[in-house]
Amino acid sequence: MALWWGWKWRCGNVFGGNGRCRDRVKFLKDLAKEVLDSYAGLRDAQSGICSAPMAELWGAYYALYLAWERRAPHVELEIDLEMVVGILKTGISDSHPLSYMVRLCHDFISRDWNVFISHVYKEGNRLGDERNFMGFHTKSPDRVTHEEEEANIGVDNQPRETTSTSLNRSQIITTRNWWICIFVCSGLVVAGRILSMLLLNFYYIQTGRDVCDDPKQFKGTWLQSMVQNAAFPFTAFLLLLWRSSFSTHSETSSSSSCSSSFGKLFLLYISLGVLFAAYSQLYAIGRTHCVFFFWIFTSQLIFTSIFTTIINKQKFNRWIILSMVLSGAATGLGITSSGGAYIPCENEGSKMSNGAWCAFFGTVAFSLSLCIMQLGFQKVIPTTQSRVSAVILMQTNASMIATLICLVGLFVSGEFKDIKEDFETFKKGKPLYVLSLIGLSLAWQVMSLGLVGLVCLASSLFSNVVSFCSTPLVNILLVLAFRFTDADVKFFKEGALVAGILGFASYVYSLYKSTKKKEIASQSQTTRV
Repeated sequence: MALWWGWKWRCGNVFGGNGRCRDRVKFLKDLAKEVLDSYAGLRDAQSGICSAPMAELWGAYYALYLAWERRAPHVELEIDLEMVVGILKTGISDSHPLSYMVRLCHDFISRDWNVFISHVYKEGNRLGDERNFMGFHTKSPDRVTHEEEEANIGVDNQPRETTSTSLNRSQIITTRNWWICIFVCSGLVVAGRILSMLLLNFYYIQTGRDVCDDPKQFKGTWLQSMVQNAAFPFTAFLLLLWRSSFSTHSETSSSSSCSSSFGKLFLLYISLGVLFAAYSQLYAIGRTHCVFFFWIFTSQLIFTSIFTTIINKQKFNRWIILSMVLSGAATGLGITSSGGAYIPCENEGSKMSNGAWCAFFGTVAFSLSLCIMQLGFQKVIPTTQSRVSAVILMQTNASMIATLICLVGLFVSGEFKDIKEDFETFKKGKPLYVLSLIGLSLAWQVMSLGLVGLVCLASSLFSNVVSFCSTPLVNILLVLAFRFTDADVKFFKEGALVAGILGFASYVYSLYKSTKKKEIASQSQTTRV
């Protein structure tokens, strides 16, 4: 710059444009002012004249855009203005003039990656460091030089956290919440299955379907299949409650992106609804017509592993294989140690054969539905949508479609006429007949909600493993409640329970190892904005 002004002064002297410089200090001040004015004009021309919060939001938006294009799994966004940090974390009203920019930023923040927003003073912001390109720090956070550590100390007496500390905190919170959701959904599956099996056996006993030669034993299959899906208003209420309590600007703004894939979502929910209705009806026929229903049911784990390998590209390790073996053994030993109120007569040859085929195809349909769910979460559901909302919405829509199909089947088959007979002859009275059906429907819906949640969080195979591992506990409670078997099978009950616990623990350990590997890999790819 000095050479430039020296050359300009010489040209002025040569061509007579300058006189003698009497005040050299004033000369330097005038030149400095000219440079600053030129820089300010250039800056305004490039970014436009706007308020400081708006400029910060534009910078945050473009930084997030570049980080997303680079496929960075973890981003630390440092902002000078504390007010901007607050509105990005808590949101802002739609009437605010900055709401549009906040929604744009939230659209990126809510995607499938970790974004940690923090306030940093201008003196501590290293975006202008020439060693960084566009403000991205791609080196490992543990390689902080001694000079950089000294530079971070004493900035307005506000020591700034290192990237590794803030990133580790974000990873710990994300991982902890993920594990909490895993165990909550597993609890829903176990609780829902226990309650549904207890209430179903109670229903069969009170309607007389536990008697082998009772003609009612083979009736009411459409009603049973409809009851499995009819509690979708309960999940719809949960969805409304969740969105009213925890909805954000990013989730509401995702409706526009959701509308663009409406065709895919419609096809997904229709296919799941048809599969729900199919396996509900086929399972109801197989359970009431085939004495080997539960042995055929154990093949469900095999079909799920085959479908998830083909459709979802599932990778198996020794812990997953061990979990499948143990959960299958738990189901097999549980079947040996327990019976049921709805075991049909063995002399019904043709009906038993039809029931066996229905149980087989029902198993195939259920396994296929789990894998299609996982494919939907991977390919169809928008990444900007809350995972909780996506799970509840999928379960609600699929159950609603399945209920409509089963309702049509109930009237077309004429089975609706048998409902009055069951209502009149229920041994415990009419109110308990209604309450048992409502409780049974809610129990099925709770279990299904847990299964869909596990598919979203982990995989379709894991959700099936959890369902199988709960079989011993279900059968033990059935024995205690209805005294279906003798005490001679105590060994089988204990062995099934141990196998179920070990099978669940084996798959959970596999998930733990995979999450640790992802954390280690993501730390080496940390991006800082």
